[in-house]
This record gives sequence, structure tokens and C-alpha cells, in this order.
Amino acid sequence: FFFCQQGARGAAELRFQGEAGARSKERDGDMSKKNKLSTRRSQHAFNAEREKKLAEERRKKSEKREKTAQRKRLSGVIVKRKNKRGIKLKKNAVVKGVKIKNAASKAKARRLLMAEAALKMQLD
Repeated sequence: FFFCQQGARGAAELRFQGEAGARSKERDGDMSKKNKLSTRRSQHAFNAEREKKLAEERRKKSEKREKTAQRKRLSGVIVKRKNKRGIKLKKNAVVKGVKIKNAASKAKARRLLMAEAALKMQLD
């Protein structure tokens, strides 16, 4: 049994199994573990099993979400939340002639805005 390898001058050389430079199990070692068929097979089986498990978990979670949503719809728990804070007042903004610097100036600006809103409600 021999191997054909490219020589130093470009000519093909024949090397026999026992000769120096021939590919051998002793020199090159075994095939790399990741390329072994048994490793590939077990890796594939593991990945398939993991995918099945994850798909099952996703299915259970989606069923649970659907059940809770349906229960809430039936009991009428879902209520629209109201914004209680009103307008967002940012620092260094000027509102109704009041520059917002701290909590006190923010409260003053909010009071002025609420008074204006109340006046509008009375007019309507």
C-alpha cells in the first residue's frame, strides 16, 4: 500500500506505508472526534431530543397564555388603565411662564395647567 505525494521538484513520488513522510495512524493520530460518525449520530440525536423538549415547552406556555386570556375575557378583568399623571413636565422647560427646576416649580406649573383645564371645562 502506498501514497502518491508531490515531491520537492514537483514530480510525484511514491511512498510506501512504512516509509518516512507517508501518512500513518501513528503520525497523524486517529480521526478527529468531531468528524466521527458515532459522534455525529449522537450529536444529531441529542439536538433532535432537545428540539422536541423545547417545542413541547413552547406549546404548553402558549396554551397557558390562551387559557388565562380567555379566563380574563370571561370574567371582565381586562380594564383600560388611565393615565393619572397627566402631562409630563420636563426639567428646564417653561410652562405658563414657570421654569421647571425642582418639585415645587413642577407642582406650580401643574396647578396652573389644571386650573386652565378646569376653566375650559366650565366654559364647555
